[in-house]
Amino acid sequence: MRAATTLATVVLAAVAAGVWLPGPGVGATAQAPAYVAPRFVDGNPDLNGIWQALGTAHWDLEAHHARPGPPQFGALFAEPGGLSYVDGGTIPYQPWAAARKRENFAQRWTLDPEARCYMPGVPRATYMPFPFHIVQSTNKILIVYEFASAQRTIHLDEVPASYPIDTWMGHSRGRWDGDTLVVEVNSFNDQTWFDRAGNFHGNALRVVERYTPAGPDRIDYEATIEDPDVFTRPWTIRLPLYPAPGDARATAGVQVRRVLRGAALRTPARRSGQVTARGRCGMRHRLSARVTSVAAAAALAAPAVVLVAEPARAQAAAPQAAGWTPPRTLWGDPDLQGLWTNMREAQTPFERPDGLAERGITDPGNPEVLAEQQALIDDPAARQAFEAQIDAAGGDGTGAGPVHWYENLAPERSRLWFVVDPPDGKVPPLTPEAERRAAARAEARAGLGDDEPRPGRWVEDLSPLVRCITRGLPAVYIPGAYNNNYQIVQSPGYVTILYEWMHETRIIPLDDRPHLPAHVRQWIGDPRGRWEGDTLVVETTNFTNKTEYLAGFSSREVLELAGADGEAPYGADENLRLIERFTPVGPNTIDWRVTVENPANWERPWTFAMPLTRDDAQPWVFEYACHEGNYGIANILSGARARERAAREAGEEP
Repeated sequence: MRAATTLATVVLAAVAAGVWLPGPGVGATAQAPAYVAPRFVDGNPDLNGIWQALGTAHWDLEAHHARPGPPQFGALFAEPGGLSYVDGGTIPYQPWAAARKRENFAQRWTLDPEARCYMPGVPRATYMPFPFHIVQSTNKILIVYEFASAQRTIHLDEVPASYPIDTWMGHSRGRWDGDTLVVEVNSFNDQTWFDRAGNFHGNALRVVERYTPAGPDRIDYEATIEDPDVFTRPWTIRLPLYPAPGDARATAGVQVRRVLRGAALRTPARRSGQVTARGRCGMRHRLSARVTSVAAAAALAAPAVVLVAEPARAQAAAPQAAGWTPPRTLWGDPDLQGLWTNMREAQTPFERPDGLAERGITDPGNPEVLAEQQALIDDPAARQAFEAQIDAAGGDGTGAGPVHWYENLAPERSRLWFVVDPPDGKVPPLTPEAERRAAARAEARAGLGDDEPRPGRWVEDLSPLVRCITRGLPAVYIPGAYNNNYQIVQSPGYVTILYEWMHETRIIPLDDRPHLPAHVRQWIGDPRGRWEGDTLVVETTNFTNKTEYLAGFSSREVLELAGADGEAPYGADENLRLIERFTPVGPNTIDWRVTVENPANWERPWTFAMPLTRDDAQPWVFEYACHEGNYGIANILSGARARERAAREAGEEP
């Protein structure tokens, strides 16, 4: 990773070199002949680092004078004037589209997708006033944007030419043309804008980007935009990218850019056109905990067979396959890269079921009992009954969705429960203080479901999962009804994990940098990693107390953990510390386990574990635009207000 450089230094250097921000018809200058870009381990230019654009492109790609913002905000949103970033100066709209752009501009403060914290699309994500982190590997490049936790994978290997659905961030395929990274992007929806001025596109958008290192602290960025439904011809923008200011840390995705989710509600007039799967995800995930609980209960009902097995070792990872050595990256680290899943472990109880304890079963990998329970799962009548339970829970009528949405109906489980320490397979007892908080929460939310606010409360009274903010860590590893997929991309000094749920990304530094200051809290914490032999060990701290870090998949005691006086939904206390271990044990298996430490909640640390299985059947992790399609939030709140209004009209207390 290149050394961090302040923006002031970069600006002075750029001005001295005569390559400051482009004006009308002036693109980024050509690469100086004498400059040779630093090389990645595969011989291509090294783009790794945290980058940011400067200037006014995010306000308006075309030339514009200074403009006032909304009156209620005074100078806070006043718009600075700027020159055009478009070759030729203007965007070549068709007549109808030019009229539409003017309408967008007139209503920009309410219609701009940025105002609703939606994913910004391409190329807009590149020149927003927030940094982004490029994580470059040999066959994938992952770009993680601070705004809205957006991310995209640029595939340098062979993948299909397009997605089968339209998406917010598009489908990116890259190749090297000398020292220039050329990226072709397609499969867009028509929901994003190019800037805050209302410049827009349709779903026939195609973008070709070019990233060219132009100096030790500069990348020249170019994007050619084509949409025959909206524009009369292709057009191009050009601008420089500079290293982000301050310490070069993997802080992309900090909570400040996500906290508004749920407050920016989709209005009924804007629901039309949400025709892909993203338009339903905000409702459908609400069923996952209930479905998993039903499945776990079914697993406990297996007929009694008394078997005796050796107790599992709590902290030891599964042994590596005989004669197998984990592959190495080009820079020598164990290679964990690829797409992984734990959907095979669906319907697994979190703790050891009492019924198995009564039978003397102490090994979560007991093969006889696993075979016995797998037979029940595979029974056609049981599968039909399970699908009927899903339909009875709501089906299409409540957003729970059709049966084909669910990935957990045919698991091939490798364990009987997840908790491996304590040896009894049970989460340790709560501390007296945690029991008090649990009781306070239960009293405060008596009679309410997990997706119901208390009378008079707003979105903050709903869980981060329902609000499409985060599923929480380590809850994101607990297999649910769907989205049980993970992509690992490695680069020298970093391991990056993309989670299908909420399109969250963790960038894990492998050096000895300290954790963030104690007062800086993030939704999924602040990770630091190191290698212990072939095992990646990740310590995560600096959690916020706003998340459901176990998401209701464990025992009732864990589910009911709360913040002080029941104010927080469940309360991942700020004392939380996680120690994860990723150990490759075969060509297609990673043994993942996590130790949970929180002395304010439990009497002792405890550990749960499961395998992650390589999934070569899918070429990518699909975009999960939960927040963008979360009209469920508006319906939940309007339903709660209607119920309260009806109670008042009846002379009752809401």
